[in-house]
Amino acid sequence: MKSAKDKGLWLWWQAIFPIGGPVFVPIACLGLWSTGNDAFHIELQTVFAEITPWALLFYSATMIGTALHLWFPKFSQHPMLSSALIADLVAVTIYASFVAIWRHEENYSPPLAVYMVSCVILFVTIFLSYMTWTKS
Repeated sequence: MKSAKDKGLWLWWQAIFPIGGPVFVPIACLGLWSTGNDAFHIELQTVFAEITPWALLFYSATMIGTALHLWFPKFSQHPMLSSALIADLVAVTIYASFVAIWRHEENYSPPLAVYMVSCVILFVTIFLSYMTWTKS
C-alpha cells in the first residue's frame, strides 16, 4: 500500500510539475520581466497558445508507455485496468494522428473542442497511470 505522501509525490512529479511547469514558469518570468518595463503587457493567450493539443497527447503517450512498462508483469492479473490502458493507448494514438493531419492545413489553429478532447484524454491517462502505479 502506498502512503499518502507517496501518492502526493507521484501526482506532483508525474502530472502537475511536467504539465504545469511549462505554463507557470513562463508566466512567472513574464511577471518578473514586466517589473522592469512599465510598457510591457503580459499576453497570457500567447503563453497558453504554446500548450498545443499535440503536446498534451504526446505527454499522454509518454505516461501510457511508462505505465505499461510498470504494469507489464501484472497485466493478466488485472484485466479491467489492463484493457483500459490499451483502450487509452488506442485513443491517444488515433487522436494524435488526427491532430498531426490537421496541423498540415495552412493557417490551422486548433478549435476549443480539440483542446477539450486532448485534455479529457490526458486526465484519463493520468488517472489510469496513477491506478497502475498504486497497484504495482
